[in-house]
Amino acid sequence: MGLVTIMVCGIAALEPYVGTGLAGTFASLPLILVVMGVTEHRARGPLGALDLAGGTLASVAGTAVFLLVVVVLNPRAGVWVALVAGLVLIPVVNRSVTALAGALSHRMPDRADGSGRAGRHTPELAAA
Repeated sequence: MGLVTIMVCGIAALEPYVGTGLAGTFASLPLILVVMGVTEHRARGPLGALDLAGGTLASVAGTAVFLLVVVVLNPRAGVWVALVAGLVLIPVVNRSVTALAGALSHRMPDRADGSGRAGRHTPELAAA
């Protein structure tokens, strides 16, 4: 919820610079994700909601670029060109961000106490 709050406040602050159309497009994402998170939690439990959150964080850059491309290109080149360009850029951006994150994580020192990042779906997490 903290990330959603930061995102909404950031979008509101940028609205005078990017316009209401682009700001409104980005502002819809948190609401959609909240609904999807509740639905996943109901259907598959906490681990389903956690998978959704992880997938969302992993793909947020590509989603943002897709929305930006569609909003910017649609009036100039038409909806089909905008959609195709946005769809082509999603995997490119997501792979680039993943590679960058991997490169940066190798530069981070390991914690001496061994309490680094826990594995996915640990028993403690499953019990939550």
